Amino acid sequence: MLMRIGIYLGTIIGFLGWLIGFALFMIAEHRTPLLMQVLPTGFVVSLGLAVVCIIVLEGVHLKHGAGHWLFQVTLWGMLLFAMGLMILLVNHWVAPLIENDVELAQKLTQAGSVYRVSNNVPLGLMGGGVVLLLIVLWTWGRNAATSQQTPG
Repeated sequence: MLMRIGIYLGTIIGFLGWLIGFALFMIAEHRTPLLMQVLPTGFVVSLGLAVVCIIVLEGVHLKHGAGHWLFQVTLWGMLLFAMGLMILLVNHWVAPLIENDVELAQKLTQAGSVYRVSNNVPLGLMGGGVVLLLIVLWTWGRNAATSQQTPG
């Protein structure tokens, strides 16, 4: 059970990683008003995506085990889709807030930060995630139909 708790905490911290880094940078730069604009919504969205991933993966794990290929495909599908969604959120919500503060945008760029990417990146990630999740759903549907058929 302790291992499961560690997995859950690791997943949650991983999904909050972008926000932790952002918060540390904003605090170091004394930009707490901007941080407070982003923190509540960013926390809820990241935590929500983490919880959804945990729930879905737990369901697949209970049915098939972590070593089964369906678990791996589900894991990658969930991660790709969630990361694409979060990058899209940063592109269209956080990046415009940063760009309103020219000095902050320059400091982030000088620090080697990339806070905005082409929309093709998150859309490609989300598309790849959807394809993998559709494979999982198709397999489940096919297996359910096969298990309901009675030998005749």
